[in-house]
Amino acid sequence: MEILMTILKKERQSGLWMPVLYRTACLFILALAITLALSIVVTAQENDTAKEDADKRMIINRFGNEMGSIDNNGNIANLSGLIVGAVDSDGNIFNVSKINIGKVAADGKVSNQSGTVIGSVNNQGEIFNVSGTKLGEVKGETDIKRTGGAARLMFLK
Repeated sequence: MEILMTILKKERQSGLWMPVLYRTACLFILALAITLALSIVVTAQENDTAKEDADKRMIINRFGNEMGSIDNNGNIANLSGLIVGAVDSDGNIFNVSKINIGKVAADGKVSNQSGTVIGSVNNQGEIFNVSGTKLGEVKGETDIKRTGGAARLMFLK
């Protein structure tokens, strides 16, 4: 602090104290503008993330733990956000390598690539194994084919 006072005193004596005050004010305004710009960018990113999350349905296991999500395009992702597969509008289920690994019928029956029924889903988003035991659900999903795709990729192996 003493050093700063000495510098200001010398500049005042030399008649240069106004430029120091002007530079200080400019730096303060610049710092304020940068802070404002950064807060706008962060807010925009948070809004984008919230919109992306609103477009996804959460896949929950029977214990209430989140397992992944399904987006509006039928892409199914794990908890890390990595796409593990997809389901198309016809109910065909594909793994990450785009190999058909099953199908969801209109009645909610989920079959593997050989045609063997391995579970079922309903239009409340609930997922069941072939014995009828509830394995999980897709929160807020009413499309049987999308739920079935999530079921095959996340639960019915």
